[in-house]
Amino acid sequence: MKEEISLTELSEQAGISNGYLSRIFKKYYHISVVDYIHLRKLNLAKYYMIDSEMNISDISFMMGYSEAGYFCKIFKKYEGMTPSAYLNLIAKEK
Repeated sequence: MKEEISLTELSEQAGISNGYLSRIFKKYYHISVVDYIHLRKLNLAKYYMIDSEMNISDISFMMGYSEAGYFCKIFKKYEGMTPSAYLNLIAKEK
């Protein structure tokens, strides 16, 4: 399952422009479409990190990120830690 979700794909499916979708999404949900997409992908990635034996690189590609380094950068931006630090935190909690 590869998560190839993008603003363009969503706007095409909705039959509206990228700009209009971005404006109405932000107005009603108080978050940008791009931020929302990243957060959804990261939540799914965290599930796979905890409940599978997959490595971070494989998970990042499965989520639709073309480079594991970019996935790690996005993960740190939204989660405040690297994927490895997240896994270490989860391991300590178990």
